[in-house]
Amino acid sequence: MAAWGAVEQNTRRLAGIPYGLKDVISTAGILTTGQSKILEHHVPDADAGVERRMKESGGVLEGKLTTYEFAHGGPSWDLPWPPAMNPWKAGYLPGSTSSGPGAAVAAELLPAAIGTDTGGSIRMPAANCGIVGVKPTYGLISRRGVLPNTFTFDTCGPMTRTVEDAALVLSAIAGYDDEDIGSVD
Repeated sequence: MAAWGAVEQNTRRLAGIPYGLKDVISTAGILTTGQSKILEHHVPDADAGVERRMKESGGVLEGKLTTYEFAHGGPSWDLPWPPAMNPWKAGYLPGSTSSGPGAAVAAELLPAAIGTDTGGSIRMPAANCGIVGVKPTYGLISRRGVLPNTFTFDTCGPMTRTVEDAALVLSAIAGYDDEDIGSVD
């Protein structure tokens, strides 16, 4: 099967739906910083595989969403951008590195976001913010163009308000990518 072989059937699945991306997912012509001073001015030339699938499915990128620096460790207040806060409890964090996507979906700023998960980074903000987060099976979604954390554990996945919406986004972004050696056909 050629890379992106199922694109034709997904072309308009997310037509006009706004979404956000965790700021470790590359976007052509748009800052991708990993929330780090090191990449403060980094503008990729190409979209990550998951971003390409979202666009091809008709989704509309509304913005990049905060994370912990390089999607690792804990929140820092000395970086160029502040950490996300829990929209349901003032002064509390949403939890883990997909905190920006979790908070944005929970606050109803966006109906969907794409996070990454290595050790709970989608699942913890989903639980803390009362939304749905899916860590898909390894290799189901391309990680090409995503800043790496731990190669054998990293996955990209949807964060939404409902299971039905998560399934819709997952069906749009899942698929083989011959440019990601961890991708499964």
